Amino acid sequence: MNLIYEKHTPFTFTITLSTDRVLDIILAESAWRAKHAPFVFLLTAEHRAMLEGRIGTAVADLLQRLGNYVEASNWNPALADENLVIVLGLGHDPGAAFEAAMHDAVAHALAYHVLASFYGADDTYYGVAARRARARAILLLAPRG
Repeated sequence: MNLIYEKHTPFTFTITLSTDRVLDIILAESAWRAKHAPFVFLLTAEHRAMLEGRIGTAVADLLQRLGNYVEASNWNPALADENLVIVLGLGHDPGAAFEAAMHDAVAHALAYHVLASFYGADDTYYGVAARRARARAILLLAPRG
């Protein structure tokens, strides 16, 4: 999926993620979940191909929700590293901590979206966590008063 078009915004930020970062979050959360609820399906590194497919779905969902802030994006699971690149354009300066906070928010939004697809999406822990992480990413884009 390549969405490349040019916009003119005064502040541009590039968020680059590796699938491994998102998978680390997914596998750690799944291990925690399986420890506290032994009857649930444990996700492991052996499920990588299936998880990458679900990460692709999560990327499409997140890009849609970020909407007009996305200047360009590239999701390529075939790359060894830096599989996801999102270029965000803002009309205001979001502050010094924006890139690190957004990087973390995007990684968690993707991971929790995948976890919600396995463990239930609505009022489950991961369903709520996915919505919270998406909201955090969107709120980071808002101008500070």
